[in-house]
Amino acid sequence: MTFWGIFLGLLNFSNAYHNLDLKKPSYQLSRFQGLSEDLTEAGNAVDGLKSNLSVWGGQCVISGNEMKTAVWYVDLQNILSIHHITIYYRTGNEPWGQSNQNESFASRFLGFSLYISNTTDKSRGKLCFKDTTYTLHTIPAVFNTTCKEYGRFVIFYNERLSGVKYPNEYSTYAFNELCEVEVYGCPEYGYYGEDCSIPCRDPHCRYCHSESGTCQRCQPGYYGSHCELECPDGKHGDGCLMDCGYCTDLKQCHHVNGTCLRGCTIGYIGDECKSCENRKFGHGCNITCGHCLNQDYCLQDSGACPSGCEPGYGGDLCKTQNVAVNKEAFQENRYTGLSKDLTGARNAVDGLKTDLSVRGGQCVISQNGMHTATWWVNLAKIHSIHHITIYYRTGNVEWGTINGFTQRFLGFSLYISNTTDKSDGVMCFKDTNFTLETIPAVFNLTCPALGQYVIYYNERLEGVTYPDEYSTHAFNELCEVEVYGCHEEGYYGEDCSIPCPDPHCRYCHLETGTCQGCQPGYKGHRCELKCSYGKYGVGCEVSCGQCTNKGLCHHVNGTCFGGCEQGYTGETCIFCDNRKYGQRCNQTCGHCLNQGFCHHENGACLSGCDPGFHGDLCTSHNIAFKKPTYQQYPYTGLPENVVGADNAVDGLKSNLSVFGEQCVISEDEAYNATFWVNLTSILSIHHITIYYRTDNKHWGKTNHYASRFLGFSLYVSNTTNKSDGILCFQDNIFTLSTIPAVFNTTCPVQGQYVIYYNERSPNKTYPDEYSTYAYNEICEVEVFGCPEPGFYGSDCSMPCPDLHCRYCHLETGACQGCESGYHGHHCELKCYEEPLGVECRHICGHCKICNHTTETCLNGCEPGFKGDNCLLQCENGTYGSMCHEACGECSFNQTCNFVTGICPNGCNPGFYGDLCNEPCAVGFFGQNCSRLCNNTCTGCNKLNGICDTGCRPGWKGEYCEEPETTISNESQHLNKCGTDVGAYAAIPILSILLTIAIGVIVLQRRQFHSTLIKRQNKEDIQKQIPDESRNDTQYYDNVTALDEHQYISIDSKHQVSHYQNIP
Repeated sequence: MTFWGIFLGLLNFSNAYHNLDLKKPSYQLSRFQGLSEDLTEAGNAVDGLKSNLSVWGGQCVISGNEMKTAVWYVDLQNILSIHHITIYYRTGNEPWGQSNQNESFASRFLGFSLYISNTTDKSRGKLCFKDTTYTLHTIPAVFNTTCKEYGRFVIFYNERLSGVKYPNEYSTYAFNELCEVEVYGCPEYGYYGEDCSIPCRDPHCRYCHSESGTCQRCQPGYYGSHCELECPDGKHGDGCLMDCGYCTDLKQCHHVNGTCLRGCTIGYIGDECKSCENRKFGHGCNITCGHCLNQDYCLQDSGACPSGCEPGYGGDLCKTQNVAVNKEAFQENRYTGLSKDLTGARNAVDGLKTDLSVRGGQCVISQNGMHTATWWVNLAKIHSIHHITIYYRTGNVEWGTINGFTQRFLGFSLYISNTTDKSDGVMCFKDTNFTLETIPAVFNLTCPALGQYVIYYNERLEGVTYPDEYSTHAFNELCEVEVYGCHEEGYYGEDCSIPCPDPHCRYCHLETGTCQGCQPGYKGHRCELKCSYGKYGVGCEVSCGQCTNKGLCHHVNGTCFGGCEQGYTGETCIFCDNRKYGQRCNQTCGHCLNQGFCHHENGACLSGCDPGFHGDLCTSHNIAFKKPTYQQYPYTGLPENVVGADNAVDGLKSNLSVFGEQCVISEDEAYNATFWVNLTSILSIHHITIYYRTDNKHWGKTNHYASRFLGFSLYVSNTTNKSDGILCFQDNIFTLSTIPAVFNTTCPVQGQYVIYYNERSPNKTYPDEYSTYAYNEICEVEVFGCPEPGFYGSDCSMPCPDLHCRYCHLETGACQGCESGYHGHHCELKCYEEPLGVECRHICGHCKICNHTTETCLNGCEPGFKGDNCLLQCENGTYGSMCHEACGECSFNQTCNFVTGICPNGCNPGFYGDLCNEPCAVGFFGQNCSRLCNNTCTGCNKLNGICDTGCRPGWKGEYCEEPETTISNESQHLNKCGTDVGAYAAIPILSILLTIAIGVIVLQRRQFHSTLIKRQNKEDIQKQIPDESRNDTQYYDNVTALDEHQYISIDSKHQVSHYQNIP
């Protein structure tokens, strides 16, 4: 074919039909990555450009090298009638044909295929062309083929598969190297002809031959050679290939769109009755699947869960809820020989029942040797219950007569209650007939009742005869307890999906729907009546509050329509203002936690008590709370915080074991045990409660700590000595069977110390049940009384009736002790001047004037005393009025008389006088200033006589006792020649004068010393003279030193002692 022939043919095509793929979405497999995408992308083949058929023109598709397959397609975005397809292949802008062989583009084009499909899968479409004959000489660079088909996707495909023999001229690998692909046809279906303007001849034809108009495919809902027939019954849609959905009448769906004309069968929905989605089932798919395992789908018609139920649910629909799963649980006497996770009460509601042995951690295990066994689960609110299932402990061995756990299950009971007390509820079951052979390991019971607690109970009571097959003791050995019922009130039925028939019914029978309890505000057999006037709430049992308008309130919630009477608040007008309670809101709430509110009627604190307060009203004051404590012989094997005395007054008593850090633990093998708490002042006590150590085990004969409690005593004292106080209680009656673990005694007395005492004297015989040694094993001591003196009553709010009463009986108010300064039966009498004080038992101190009440001195103290009551003598070297005067220089640093200030043994050297506060006169020194300074001194030290101010001319030395030896020549001459009469005449005169002077001085000193001795005798001070040897040694040492030097001094100068000349 010549070039002009090809050109004219293409021109003819382009004038008649539209290029349907221009700029439509396209795709290629394995784009060449070595160049930018705009040079190689799939969209280059539908961009309308074909002027540059090289790699650099950006108008061609370029695929990756060394590919085994090459795929490219264009999406026409609708199913359209196609007439012909034209492909412009990559030439590299070189002459096409054999001359292009070096570039190998023609070899890459060889062997290609073209498909038209409604999907991107060529195998589901129609093959338009497959090259099997072209060679490098014959394959055109611009390829055109007529393909009168309809479809959405035009697919180019080539391959060079491994193991397949291809002609020699074929390239080694497959490529997409399309520079333009033009798909010509009609842009809308239902038309044909060169300009696509002629409607298809058959009325219901969708696609017809683009040249002849022969119908190729009918519109949806029709078939036949001319599309003249509607789809047969049960079929619809394109080619009548689609089955009708699950219509009520399987044959009745619309032939075009499949709409079910009479609705859908169960489990299907929509116009076409398709299967339920989003975990729905039933008529109209309006019911949600139950709790299928792993949120799996349920059967769309029945709602059954094929894969089973999630934990906590049961029944075919998995809607019957196990309302007990993971709820709070309790058991009596847990087995403590293993950890709590292996034996705890919640193991029976954890949803696990695969390992029914003690080590599986899925069972409740109780203590051995018990006479009762109790376990309960708290459903958190009142539920409608249908049935209960129990999985008992099997030990994972065969159940029956050979299984030792079977006998423990026999005789059990099941209760449903609104409290933890089984006697408040309904007994669902009591085993009286089962035997080892008949009792099942998995027990199931229907019990359509209402309640919040499901209680399991068994017993083996002393004195009761049980069947031989029964175990000796009672056990809780439940591995799973499942309680099935409705999670929400107001429904019944197997799946709890049916509302109770009566409009205002709150709980109805889960099988029959019969009402079992009305909603708040309603009453009557069918809950058809509102509450009567003045009543509201559940059962119409609550009275309206203090409403205005004659007490009218809403029958459901009690809201007062017209507000509250004065003194009340809240919507229901039942709450008192300002933490008050009582019928007229005239009583004050107790010590509620954090100043919280109390119940408006009974005063009970809603949130508990402040620390140190107890009782429903929080008015009982534990005056021992966190006060100082002491215990004798604390246990040394554990830290103080674990065993210390303070543990007994910390307010904690939830863990009564050694490791709970809430108990006092004393040393082993002690014969005495003492504990006391110091209330820090004398207080009025009402009663005392003791929580003894139980180690969290059953109390009684089997608990060896009970033997340690026996024989104890309680004292209240004002000192730590119990003998100074009052015996409140002495145990001589309790036994192991009767002594309580929580002991309470009334002891209406006053005191500062509460003393616990026990003993096991080795020389005394005690009852056999008593422990060998004495122990302090107190976990809490609560001392209830008034925190301040002068009050009584349950809340210590009433002043003692008698005016001057300090302590009165906490119940009667009778005075038990007067204020200081008063006495008498009613403390109506003042104390006389002496005695005085508390109960007039005290005497005033050394007061000038004493107050009879306070025992204080109004105008100060007598000399020698101090303090408010003048009972304290002066001390620390003081004396006199208010001890303001300082003692003088008493000998040996002794203290002076605290009244007069006189020194008892005289003065220290250098001082004299009664008070020893006068220093020696000039020229005197030593004890009592009785010694003369050396006359060769210019002045001496008043203590020791040393000449500390210097010597007179001609003398030297410490005491100036040594004469100067250096004399001038003139003096020597005078001495040698000094035998004249004048010199000899002067000597007697000077001697006489010196003797007279010394005699006068000695006489004066003797008189002074005599006076001093008389004064000392008068004071009788000789009794207080210190040890003679110690004082004399010091005294005579000083005198010896002075006298020796004096004698030497005098002798060396005068050759005689003037002392010896005194008569």
